[in-house]
Amino acid sequence: MRLALTRMGPGPFVIDTGSGGIELVIPPDGSARVHAETGSGNIRVDFENENVHKVAHDELDFTIGDGKASVKLDAGSGTIHVSG
Repeated sequence: MRLALTRMGPGPFVIDTGSGGIELVIPPDGSARVHAETGSGNIRVDFENENVHKVAHDELDFTIGDGKASVKLDAGSGTIHVSG
């Protein structure tokens, strides 16, 4: 699933795929607290100035900007890619 946001509110945003990857594109001025989790796959974050905290080998928490929006990404089976 690919989702490219052009603007963001406070959320919460929940994206959950039972099977399949998630590609989320956040606008350059986006601000979010993100929790990403995958059952099998990788998590990749390509966003300038993000603050990443690894929770487990298949789970990441990170903040983009001021962290205004709440975003949860869950790919049961697949890769998660977040970019801006």
